[in-house]
Amino acid sequence: MVPLLIVGPMPLVVTGYNANGKSKFIYCNVTVLVYYNYIISYISCILYTYCIASVSNKLVELFPQYFAYPLKHTSRVPRQGEENGIHYHFVQKSDIESAIDRGEFVEYNNFQNSIFGTSVHSIDDVRRDGKICVLDMDYKTIQLVKDSMLVVKFVFLTPPSIEDLSIRLKELNQETTTKISGRIQIAAGELEAVRNDAHIDKVVINDNIDQCVNRIIYSLDGWYPEFNFHQNDEDEVGMQ
Repeated sequence: MVPLLIVGPMPLVVTGYNANGKSKFIYCNVTVLVYYNYIISYISCILYTYCIASVSNKLVELFPQYFAYPLKHTSRVPRQGEENGIHYHFVQKSDIESAIDRGEFVEYNNFQNSIFGTSVHSIDDVRRDGKICVLDMDYKTIQLVKDSMLVVKFVFLTPPSIEDLSIRLKELNQETTTKISGRIQIAAGELEAVRNDAHIDKVVINDNIDQCVNRIIYSLDGWYPEFNFHQNDEDEVGMQ
């Protein structure tokens, strides 16, 4: 792998079990009921998202002065309104494959015959600005990060229990009992693996997005002492 510049704070990887690989959708007349791995939220528009991304997005929203996402590369064709260097680094598939072979990517995956990935240089760009680079990915993908030279903090999001996850999947009523049982077995296996994974720095129960983020913030205080993650609380007290 291409060495990373030793500048800026350690990146933060938010990971977890994706029950269906992608978000689960229930379409209503006006509101969309979106299944985020475990959390079920009512959104007033059609929202394509992951539970993992929902939590990391909340961190960036609360602390834009501290967190930022790296700009990803992709081999897919730009959609209308998308600009190179703003929405993605749009590159040829052969170019991104060569860069991966040279070890220039920390993580990557294939989706609909296109490659999406995060380069070493994109992470360095965030760190160079003195911000925490946030990466969100499923548990299987983080093996690439583990194998890299990148020193990070791993946060794993977990449902309160396998039983609760099973109940939520059944409430969605979108799959057969056999498929749900299969997903539960996969989830149980991954959760057991996490308990024995020395790379995972923090396991956080994801039963409510605000409470989940607050639990992560307690760990951030120790990992990134140079940042004040309670500034918003202090501002609210000062205004009272």
